[in-house]
Amino acid sequence: MKKIFIIITFLIAVNAYSQQKETIVPQLAIKFNPVSLFDLRTTSFQAAFEYKIFPHISAQVEGGYISSDLNGLQYTMLEDFQSAVYQGYKLRAELRFYASAELDQGYTFYMGPEFMKKHVIETTEVDVLRYNESFIQEMPKNEVSDIQAGHWKIGIQYYAKDHWFLFDMYVGTGIRYKKVRYDLPEDATISDNMFRMFPSDNVYLPSMVIGFKLGARII
Repeated sequence: MKKIFIIITFLIAVNAYSQQKETIVPQLAIKFNPVSLFDLRTTSFQAAFEYKIFPHISAQVEGGYISSDLNGLQYTMLEDFQSAVYQGYKLRAELRFYASAELDQGYTFYMGPEFMKKHVIETTEVDVLRYNESFIQEMPKNEVSDIQAGHWKIGIQYYAKDHWFLFDMYVGTGIRYKKVRYDLPEDATISDNMFRMFPSDNVYLPSMVIGFKLGARII
């Protein structure tokens, strides 16, 4: 209860200070992440909405649809993944604390925490040993990955055309938790001659995020 009171007091204090000057932070903006369309591992289409809570504080939510159908290259340069088919989703939520910025200023800095969740099911054809390893059979293997991550981000947001269009660039670091499971028959053992490393279950890993978004102010 004490922590909640401290957080509310902090937000009220920041809001009282920020009301001294009006900022160029949009009340509502929509953004797109073009980089995600060129991710060869998990190609996705991602869109985000940013809503200003206080003059210097905003919340941003982002959703993405992950699908191998969006990848025109289809891993043609990576023969081992040519038959890979994947599908899933990605969600992000972040809180942004903007630095003071006059209305005639074309950019503003920000920082804040971010939470990310990613769920992907990837299907590939692999050789497995069946029935007490008596013979080898090729069959689809479903690799189900669940990733959760927390980052602390810093960034800069540029504005153009009377602040209606924006360019959002950021970098952040944190930690992620990755859980992987494989859907195969109980008697199947993966036989792989390429010494492929399969991700372990319940792994905490350092994480880094970097990218940019293009967007426009709605209000």
